Amino acid sequence: MLSVYRSYTEKDKSDKYQLSYFEKKTTTREWKNKHEIRIDNKSWKNKLYQKQKKLKTIGAASDVSKINKSITISAIVPINQRNPKFGKANSKLSGKAVNKNGIKVIEDEKNIYYPLNKTYQKAKYANPQSLKRNKTYIISKKTPFTPTSNPSDEGKSLSEIMSDINNIKYVPAGGTITVLSKKKIKNKLYYHVKAYYKNGKSIGKGWIISTALLDQNLKIKK
Repeated sequence: MLSVYRSYTEKDKSDKYQLSYFEKKTTTREWKNKHEIRIDNKSWKNKLYQKQKKLKTIGAASDVSKINKSITISAIVPINQRNPKFGKANSKLSGKAVNKNGIKVIEDEKNIYYPLNKTYQKAKYANPQSLKRNKTYIISKKTPFTPTSNPSDEGKSLSEIMSDINNIKYVPAGGTITVLSKKKIKNKLYYHVKAYYKNGKSIGKGWIISTALLDQNLKIKK
């Protein structure tokens, strides 16, 4: 199951809702070749309007308060396969990508910064998932970062994880980060940064996960 969607939230609700640009039940063989998927924001916004209009007539929706500036590409091998090659409940499904805990499925997704308003993609703004080393960026929202040598919880004891949580610092809106390096751990991208307050005073060094930057306008500082 392959889908490309954008999420959004409604006023006074914390749940995130999804609306697809594209979705298809398919095979791995079909997607070994290159495909092009049309991302039509005008059509997507119209679909959202029609959906909300319909739900509001039965009191099941409120006004949209926020639309994610990124789209998500999601690929799932679910448990309810018809093909007997998978075995009952995916018992014959194997490989590194298969979930080892609980039901045997494969799930993966990738977020791509793609605002509805294309002006955000002008050169003065940066893609949160491809920040450059030694470049400095202005943060638009309060952002957490962890002053640790290892940004991931992988292999850490509970006390080490709690220590990281207790030592979390924040870059305020208007503050800056300078990227020192980056690291990918289990499909999660982390930036090692040097952070500063808006007045230029140093906050320190630490790690920021790229997903904390997805809903921001990261302006490149010259």
